[in-house]
Amino acid sequence: MAQNFDPVAFKETTRKQWQNAAAAWYRWTPTLQAWLGPVTEAMLDMADLQPGDRVLDLAAGAGEPSLSAAEKVGPGGHVLATDISSNILEFAALTARDRGLNNFETRVMDGENPDAPRGLHKVTATL
Repeated sequence: MAQNFDPVAFKETTRKQWQNAAAAWYRWTPTLQAWLGPVTEAMLDMADLQPGDRVLDLAAGAGEPSLSAAEKVGPGGHVLATDISSNILEFAALTARDRGLNNFETRVMDGENPDAPRGLHKVTATL
């Protein structure tokens, strides 16, 4: 007998998995950057980000492509990186500080029900 899918339980399980995997994902960041850097650049080029733009990244994980977007929009722009995992966002914020990005913010947020400011470009990433 098939069980019914419970989207609330699935989301909570997913959140817990990312909470637990955050440190390992962060350790793999250099390798992931080497693999995915060209694709990230192509995606951001297609988004045509300009200095001063405001960007929302849903399901940002450990920070890419939102960290690269923050570099493109410059100090006059702003990037809000969101995820359901607070642990993984802590690593994104750490990387932003290491890169000297003052225009980068993280917020725990459910991507299915975003509570974000108006006027943002949207760049989504799933890795």
